[in-house]
Amino acid sequence: MPSPKLRILVVDDEAAQRAILSEILSDEGHEVVTAASGNEALQGLATQPCDLLITDLRMPDGDGLSLLREARRTLPEVEMLLMTAYATVATAIEAMKSGASDYLQKPFRKDELVQRVRRLAETLALRRENRRLREVLDTAAPRITGESAAMQKLRKHVERLASVTGDVLVTGESGTGKELVARALHFLGPRAAGPFVSVKCAAIPEGLAESELLGHEKGAFTHAVAPRAGKFEQADGGTICLDEISSMPMALQAKLLRVLQERVVERVGSGKPRHVDVRVVASANRDLQEMVAAGLFREDLYYRLNVHEVHVPPLRERAGDIQVLAAVFRDRAAARFEVPAPELGDDLLHFLDGYAFPGNVRELEHLIDKMVVLSDGEALHVEDLPPSVQRAARTPTASPSANHSGMQPESLLDAGPIAFYDIEARLLASAIQRANGNLSEAARLLGLSYKTMRYRALKYGLTREDPPLTH
Repeated sequence: MPSPKLRILVVDDEAAQRAILSEILSDEGHEVVTAASGNEALQGLATQPCDLLITDLRMPDGDGLSLLREARRTLPEVEMLLMTAYATVATAIEAMKSGASDYLQKPFRKDELVQRVRRLAETLALRRENRRLREVLDTAAPRITGESAAMQKLRKHVERLASVTGDVLVTGESGTGKELVARALHFLGPRAAGPFVSVKCAAIPEGLAESELLGHEKGAFTHAVAPRAGKFEQADGGTICLDEISSMPMALQAKLLRVLQERVVERVGSGKPRHVDVRVVASANRDLQEMVAAGLFREDLYYRLNVHEVHVPPLRERAGDIQVLAAVFRDRAAARFEVPAPELGDDLLHFLDGYAFPGNVRELEHLIDKMVVLSDGEALHVEDLPPSVQRAARTPTASPSANHSGMQPESLLDAGPIAFYDIEARLLASAIQRANGNLSEAARLLGLSYKTMRYRALKYGLTREDPPLTH
């Protein structure tokens, strides 16, 4: 089995020594960057983390042990190798205390350096594989919790899609667990042994988005001090999850389209195409079809992403799952915070069943976390909930036979605090009732296209058709 390739930072105040080490390690296939001092090394690590740090013991601005300690503080998983011409038992012990994984006594032979680096590379690869396996255990399909009809249908759909090829678009409101579905698609499928790379599109500054996704070459822009593989290259052989892709700038959408079409990336500052073998799972909490109609999302990109579609239902449509999820989150929080798992009081369970959960599953998990941490008793009750949640009352879910029928828009505010989705559902229901069930006429009354009206009517269950798992 070939030795894993690393990003290595070599720190030595002698230029000739840096050049020799860089050449030896580059010939082994590693990506090597260098620094002439401890301060320069720390500045580089702040922007470009490495897998392995190789440093001399004595340097003009301090010693290698100080650098090791600071690097270990900021990069807990980095492997570190100390070079010294003053090797003693005391030095070795101090090096290990400072975080070094190994040390080399100068002068050393080329094959000795290569062997030490290979051993550290294998150690790092084993640690990462163990972490990946733990992630598999924590994120596979059984973690898609719930026994409601909607969740049973979702699990079956995910299991089928995991074994087939083609990119996937995962839709649903914020907090419903779209990334969990993306992970299940990866870890249940033939790519499970490969990497799973998640990208929060909304969190990437627009000016850095292309570099983050496609990578860059040294000197491509200010602070590009070394070449860097982008997220697509990092996901080669596995899956890349583009979370909340609706926030991606239009200019980058065109570049992403080429990646999807040709499975080729070009790093910023390079004209060299690099082939990547990735499955793309994109998630969106906004209606991409409406964004396409509004000119905010490329239609060709939408159809490229939407080879398969999975819709994750909101928590309010998962009757019977709330209590199950609350127990799961309670046990998980108790284990994480190392406290006894409190009972869930009947009054609390009754309240949770009637709460609207605008933040969906994520909101429920955060609520349980807070309650477990702050609990000083053996059971959790309604009074343990945050006051803002206690004051909230769940409004009825959208249904043609429920409170939406006959509800006039001017009476909406009389019902007390309500979420936006309830306002929308009631307006739609009112328009459909006024149009005697004719969706085209209801769409005209609301100033919507028929396509949008039908989509939203299906979403809220306001037609006789069964809402499909994917829209």
